[in-house]
Amino acid sequence: MYKDLKEKILWDFHGNAPNIDERYHGQLPKLTKKAAIFISENLKPWEYFKLGVQGGGCGGFEYSFESVSTVEEGDLMFSDSPPAITDKESIQFLYGSEVDLEDANMNKLLKVKNPGAQMSCGCGSSFNYDPNYLDQLLDQFALEEKNAWF
Repeated sequence: MYKDLKEKILWDFHGNAPNIDERYHGQLPKLTKKAAIFISENLKPWEYFKLGVQGGGCGGFEYSFESVSTVEEGDLMFSDSPPAITDKESIQFLYGSEVDLEDANMNKLLKVKNPGAQMSCGCGSSFNYDPNYLDQLLDQFALEEKNAWF
C-alpha cells in the first residue's frame, strides 16, 4: 500500500511532514544497562534486538521492538552486547535515542527516550496541531468582528 516509511508517515500526518530535530543526526541509539541486561536475557544466542519506527499510534509514530535472526541489507548495528540493530528508514527518527527498561512491579516495559521527538503520548490521547490553522481562525474572527460594527 505504501512505498516506504516516509510515505506512510506523510499519509498518517495528512500530508504534513513531522519535524525532525537534526541536532542529533549521526548519534546512534543507545541501550541503558538495565535495558541491555533485559534484552540479553530474552534473546536467543543467534538473535538480534531490532529497534524500529513505524507510522501509526496516536502521535503518528510508534516504536517497534522485535528479535530477528538475520540482518537485512542497510540495517545498522548500534550495540554489540546485546547485538542490536535498526533499519535504514527508522534511523532518521532514532538519532540520539536511548532505550531504557521501565520496571513497575510485575511489569517490564522498554521505553525510548527520544530527544528528536516533538511530542510523545503518555495518556493515550495526543495530536499535532497546525499553527497556521489557528492564525487563519484568528484572522477570520478579527474580520467578522470588524464587519459587525458596520
